[in-house]
Amino acid sequence: MREWLIHLRKLKGLTQQQVASKCFIERSYYSQIERGTRNPSINVAKNIASTLGFNPLKFFNSEFDFAAEEKRTSSINNTFPSDIISYFNSNEHAHMIYLYNNIQNYYINFLTYLLAVIQKNRHCIIVENEEDYCNINRELEKIYSTTEIKKYLHHFKKGVRCKKNLEEIVSCVKELQSQYKYKESIYIWLHNEKICQYDIIGKLEKSDIELDKILFVQTYKASLVSAEEHIKLMKKYPLLMTDGEIVNSPFFISKKSLVLPSFYIQEDL
Repeated sequence: MREWLIHLRKLKGLTQQQVASKCFIERSYYSQIERGTRNPSINVAKNIASTLGFNPLKFFNSEFDFAAEEKRTSSINNTFPSDIISYFNSNEHAHMIYLYNNIQNYYINFLTYLLAVIQKNRHCIIVENEEDYCNINRELEKIYSTTEIKKYLHHFKKGVRCKKNLEEIVSCVKELQSQYKYKESIYIWLHNEKICQYDIIGKLEKSDIELDKILFVQTYKASLVSAEEHIKLMKKYPLLMTDGEIVNSPFFISKKSLVLPSFYIQEDL
């Protein structure tokens, strides 16, 4: 019996039939999922998770910390956008900074991002240390085949040959955009230890890459970012992501919105 699923449904004030209808399945199928006698398919799991507001990995990981997930879900702000899962599922282009406080929430949001990537058949470039990437990969293997994971995820080890890595990443983005004739977005997840360790966006801008076809997330542990650095990052990125929400950056200044001063020469009269 999936008591946690029943609990979430009742918190939303929904009947089994209402959840089933929202997820385009029969009520009997949903009832079996709640009773634990049947596991949902990937698509059904994502639909139920989106409807009730939790991470779909909960269906496939019995050791998942539901208390932490429930706390994270209930803390999500209803401004813009209210649902991280929904945001990554419905958007193809964004540049954001992610400042995380809790490593477990970091894993949850990283997995949410990658689930959206593979579900939409997109390619993702990941800059992450070997240990954390292996942990994430093990969770993904509970849902997707190794072949699917290797096809869509391109891992670059963090902290190894930084300059060389940047060149290889840019080359990978160019190759993927060319391969798909610039019709599909490329996803990039970059985990930095310090500010400006990897300036991928700057490098891509100089390499004739179509930035409007990239969903880019640059992450830092919040406690390692000073207040001054925090403001600089929010000026650079239009979106700010935390452990529980994605909001517009209050300090972002678009290059298109910059008004340059006008200079003129006054003729002598």
